[in-house]
Amino acid sequence: MTILAAVEPANRIPDLGLRVHALCARWAERLPADVLLFVNLHPAPLDEPALDAHFAALLPHAHRVVLEITERASLRDFGQWESALAHLEIRGFRFALDDLGSGYGYGYGGLNLLADLRPAFIKLDRSIVRDVDSKPQKQRLVDLLTTFANASNAVLNAEGVETRAERDTLVRAGAHLLHGYHFARPSLTWPVEASPGRTLIEPT
Repeated sequence: MTILAAVEPANRIPDLGLRVHALCARWAERLPADVLLFVNLHPAPLDEPALDAHFAALLPHAHRVVLEITERASLRDFGQWESALAHLEIRGFRFALDDLGSGYGYGYGGLNLLADLRPAFIKLDRSIVRDVDSKPQKQRLVDLLTTFANASNAVLNAEGVETRAERDTLVRAGAHLLHGYHFARPSLTWPVEASPGRTLIEPT
C-alpha cells in the first residue's frame, strides 16, 4: 500500500504535505544554491484556507521550488484551484506538469491541464520516451510538444531515457532536458560527475 493510499481515506493529505515540505526545506538548504528542487503537489492542499501557512517551510526557498502536478492526479475542477495556484506563483513558486502522456490522466485530462496550468516545466512520461528512436509516431509527438514548449517558454523534460538511441532521438527533436538510467541511477548524494548548470558525463 502506498503512503497516499493510506492517508487519503483518512483525509490526512495536508498533514503529509507539511511533513514533506519540512523535509524538502532541509534538502533545499543542502543543495547548491542554483539547483532547483522539484516537489510533488497533491491537489488537496490547494483547498487550504491559509496557503502561506501550509507552504511556510518552503516559502524561503520558493524561487528554487517547482511544484509538480501529475497527470495521474486529475484536477477535475481546475477553476476551483486556479486562484490558489496563482497565489503560489506570486510567492515565487513555479509549476511542472508531470507524467504527460502516461495514459492515466482522467477527468480534466492532461492536454487541458497543460493548456490551463501554463507550466514552466513539462515532464514527458517514460511511456512516450520508451523506444522513441524506432517509433515515428512518438517522434512526431515529441516534435509537437517541443514546439509547444518553446512557444510557451516552458522546458520539456524527457523522463526515463534508458538508451543512447533514445537520447540521440530526443536531442534531435529539441527536448531541453533528459534524465533516466542512461545517465545515472537515483541517488541521495550529489553526483561527483556533475556541477550545477552542467550535464552529467555521458556514458560510453
